[in-house]
Amino acid sequence: PGKTYVMKGVLMTSAGNAMMVNGKTITASTEFVSTTPDGTVDVAFNFDASEIGGRKLVVYEYLELDGNTVASHTDISDTDQTVYVPKLRTTIFDSENGSHNSAADEDITLIDTVRYNGVEIGRRYTVVGTLVDNETGNALLDDA
Repeated sequence: PGKTYVMKGVLMTSAGNAMMVNGKTITASTEFVSTTPDGTVDVAFNFDASEIGGRKLVVYEYLELDGNTVASHTDISDTDQTVYVPKLRTTIFDSENGSHNSAADEDITLIDTVRYNGVEIGRRYTVVGTLVDNETGNALLDDA
């Protein structure tokens, strides 16, 4: 107790390689002073995940005291250290003609096919779609 530690984390791919975004390894650290022999500390990773959709990431963590690693946790299969970054792609079409063009009729049905990558197997997900007017940016409302 009373010593200053640094908890460092490195995001890894599920293959055990450091995750790179824009040519840089994704790391984070938190400095803290221990007040008890046991405790917790948060390490916040802030990065642009827009290009890594469909990936499973695992965090490796290292506890340092005076610049020396005194403990580490580097288990690539630890589910508590794993986060999924799903990726979605969609294609919408008119159910009557199968194209991206639809008639301005009173009652139409559009089908949006959603393809997903990188989700956690066995977990229940809900897909929610919103039809947006391209010119106004406003959501379209169903009169029903």
